[in-house]
Amino acid sequence: MRKTIWMVPAVAALVTAVGVAPAHAATQTQNRPMTPYTDSNTLISTIPQNSSSGWHVGDCYQNPGYLFLDRPVGSPSIGRLRWAYTTYTTHTSNFDQWHLTWTFRTASGAQVLRVGPVDSVRMTTVGREYTQEFTADVFMTPAVFNGIRSVDWSGSC
Repeated sequence: MRKTIWMVPAVAALVTAVGVAPAHAATQTQNRPMTPYTDSNTLISTIPQNSSSGWHVGDCYQNPGYLFLDRPVGSPSIGRLRWAYTTYTTHTSNFDQWHLTWTFRTASGAQVLRVGPVDSVRMTTVGREYTQEFTADVFMTPAVFNGIRSVDWSGSC
């Protein structure tokens, strides 16, 4: 089932309201290219690599990680965002969780779209790999999609 992106802040607010807090608050942002995947209707970006184990922020690791953005269709223009990932944690007393926001940019660096925050599954077991896919509808015009050249991956754990 496809989710709409407006649901994410509501869920995050509910989690905050009941007092569940992440175990660690390390944050990192890196810009990565968005390139055509198999055709011009889908763009792909891969996770930043800052260690031999993939992308490492706090106690959280992600490898592999892919972000897909599909060309919008219909009226209103709705595209699809997919985040396919494998994550694990090296230490937790309750659970660790990735919190990601993606900022899409033109070739000149202008921000044209922002999606997030989005949360990964809760990683409750140290060393266990969690493989998931998150999918959401994203409202954007075809002109915005055509102008996207890179994405800022902003992640915290």
